[in-house]
Amino acid sequence: MMTVTKPDVEEVFDFLNLMVFEPEGFKVPMADHLDIMELEGYLGITLRSVNPLAGVDFVMCILNDEFKDHFEFVEIVAHEMIHIYQQKVLKTWGDHDDFFWSFKSIFGKYDLPLRERE
Repeated sequence: MMTVTKPDVEEVFDFLNLMVFEPEGFKVPMADHLDIMELEGYLGITLRSVNPLAGVDFVMCILNDEFKDHFEFVEIVAHEMIHIYQQKVLKTWGDHDDFFWSFKSIFGKYDLPLRERE
């Protein structure tokens, strides 16, 4: 098992932006809040909270604190980066919609799988 920290996530996030997302025309901003904790049933989750009356549009990304290996960790960060882009840039709820799945071919160029976890 691999235990991860916020600096690990930030390093992989920056690397994926530089090597995968930006060459395809997408600059993924960091979530407003990033947390690492033990998650039950998830390896990562990205949530958006919107309150127009209070002027709040907040995106939080939570990643599990352990992954089976570095490859799984990178895969999950990349997956959540799509959701962050959907929520922060496109202002959608970040579903597994056509936009999300359009990254399957992009990720394929780097042998990076894009899938939903069972």
